[in-house]
Amino acid sequence: MSDQPQWSAVTDWVDTWVLPYFDREVLWPVLIALLGHVVVIVVPLMLAVYRVGSLTAVVGVLFSLSLSVAFCWFEVRHKGRPGSVVVAIALTWAASIGLAVLCERTGLL
Repeated sequence: MSDQPQWSAVTDWVDTWVLPYFDREVLWPVLIALLGHVVVIVVPLMLAVYRVGSLTAVVGVLFSLSLSVAFCWFEVRHKGRPGSVVVAIALTWAASIGLAVLCERTGLL
């Protein structure tokens, strides 16, 4: 049994719903807003992991990380090289970590 039809469906979905946000400049504000929402969700999870060791938060962070790796892997496989998706994900994680550190040091959250 081949995984080809399943990957074809995933490829079609990503081509339709993910890549246009990176390829079309008119959608960049929407992409920035979506990535900002990801940061707002991931930061409290990171703080919950750090402060209280919440297993639920660990699962949430690991799920987010696995989605990030999957999207990066998909882009490298699809385009043959890292591109804008990898950059956006790296910046999102960097912003999340930076904001979590700032929140922990200043007591914002």
